[in-house]
Amino acid sequence: MVARRLLILLLVLLGISTLAAALAPVKSPKDKTTTTTATTATPTVTTPSAPPAKSAGLFKYTIDANSKNVNVIELYVGEELLLTVKSKLYDQVSIPKLGQIEPVSPGFAAKFDLYLDHPGTSAVRLIGANRLVGRLRVSPGARPEKARGKARPHRGQR
Repeated sequence: MVARRLLILLLVLLGISTLAAALAPVKSPKDKTTTTTATTATPTVTTPSAPPAKSAGLFKYTIDANSKNVNVIELYVGEELLLTVKSKLYDQVSIPKLGQIEPVSPGFAAKFDLYLDHPGTSAVRLIGANRLVGRLRVSPGARPEKARGKARPHRGQR
């Protein structure tokens, strides 16, 4: 009996608070009314922000996850990669070092838009199949002049 009364009381309070919230005016940032408060001025120091990093080049590459070979893509720091991974299986493609995961299916390729700002090697894996399908090898420095415009794919063994 007491529990029933308490439940009814809680429901009535919930209804009243919902009604009050619905009827309360909402102040939008476009309102011209302002309130004045006394504030103390503190000096602010603005530091110039660094301009956004410019991409050293945009490269497109497609990995076929059904292939038995591991694809190695040679890139350089500052380059941008549009990576597409195709598969005949329903799975997820992961680049763990870069914190990227995308779904892949027979009719839908996994697509990654990556800006490579650190040297190193990153694995491209199928999560469900627990299989390595590619590697991104990012070298420090700039791409040699003779290789400008081309990301060098290599076919390697697993």
